[in-house]
Amino acid sequence: MTERLAAGGAWRCWVAEHHGRIVGTVWLGLFEKIPNPVAEPELHGYVSNLYVQPERRGHGAGGALLAAAMHACDARRVDAVILWPTPESRNLYERHGFAVKDDLMERRRMKA
Repeated sequence: MTERLAAGGAWRCWVAEHHGRIVGTVWLGLFEKIPNPVAEPELHGYVSNLYVQPERRGHGAGGALLAAAMHACDARRVDAVILWPTPESRNLYERHGFAVKDDLMERRRMKA
């Protein structure tokens, strides 16, 4: 796991703490699309395993975790971020700019 999270690796992880105890996590995988001759952004993100302990839900930990992951995507100029939500998590993702696309949700990088 350590090498996957090392600088330059494809995965990032953030944790939420409450009184020194980990109460939530989120994982972000960064990957490149297969290069093609069209000039388009090639870096994408995959949000996985966003989890907050049930007793800490509704206190902002999930939003803070997702915001940290999205900030990292913005800093790396990630073009699209995808995830597979649960029915209970859809509102959280929609509040952070994700949109339903069939059973897939994605968030596109905002154009300046």
